[in-house]
Amino acid sequence: MEQSTLNFIYLLAVIGALAFVLWAAKILWALLKAVLPAKDFKERYGHASWAVVTGGSDGIGLAFCKELAALGFNIAMVARNKAKMEQAL
Repeated sequence: MEQSTLNFIYLLAVIGALAFVLWAAKILWALLKAVLPAKDFKERYGHASWAVVTGGSDGIGLAFCKELAALGFNIAMVARNKAKMEQAL
């Protein structure tokens, strides 16, 4: 291949890599904004607010229930297994 053709291919590869990095950064930023907690839930949602947590009998759902309860929220826990949910309480 000619040198000019190779240079063009390298240029396209660099442009594609930069586009991918920008796309990945946008995705990462969106995920961070969704995952990072709000600064003050009580101020944002008010005193004695309610939180509905699905899958609250185990794993991440149970951890959310515990954290939100510690912040003063009333919890409405939704689970498929009643016995497991009652055991978690």
